[in-house]
Amino acid sequence: MQFVPKYRLARYGLFQKQKGTRKERKERKERKERKERKQRKERKERKQSKERKERKERKERKERKERKERKQRKERKERKERKECKERKERKQRKERKQRKERKERKERKNRMKKLRGTEKSKVSAVSGKK
Repeated sequence: MQFVPKYRLARYGLFQKQKGTRKERKERKERKERKERKQRKERKERKQSKERKERKERKERKERKERKERKQRKERKERKERKECKERKERKQRKERKQRKERKERKERKNRMKKLRGTEKSKVSAVSGKK
């Protein structure tokens, strides 16, 4: 159905125009404006509360992300330290083994030399040949 203006409906007696005093019309207008202001205010408050909530959520997400990153960095650092520590220990052990071996060899050599002191060269070569 097409829109028909009120004045036309009133012309044919299908619509009764509300008549009232100027004061009544003014009060009606003020009530309507108050209602609209209230609605606008409520919409604005809802929008602001929604924005605040979104900001808070973003901030929390950011904080969670930062905490997670810090934790990961800490774990990486600990893993690296453990690995370095392990490598350091391994190097130290290798070095000690090498030193022990060299020390042992020196002692053995020294003992062999002690045994051979005062013996002739021909006998020395015969003893070392046994090895």
